[in-house]
Amino acid sequence: MISVETTTLDDIIRDIDHVNVVKLDLEGAELLALQGASRLLRITDAILYETASDNDDLDVVFRKNGFMIRRIDGLNKVAERALR
Repeated sequence: MISVETTTLDDIIRDIDHVNVVKLDLEGAELLALQGASRLLRITDAILYETASDNDDLDVVFRKNGFMIRRIDGLNKVAERALR
């Protein structure tokens, strides 16, 4: 067994007031990472991510947090917040 230290996205950005763009590429662990990212979701303008489904659980999370979803190409999408 290997032990590793973990943290949350919110902990990483605790001293940051605004984020323009985040690129999530966690090989299927995006939902898990977003469980510790409520603040990040409030202060971020756009999140780029990859998904194989048009009705993805990630889309639901982003929409609940005020983002609009747009497919960029192939499997890539962007969750964008209206300009503040």
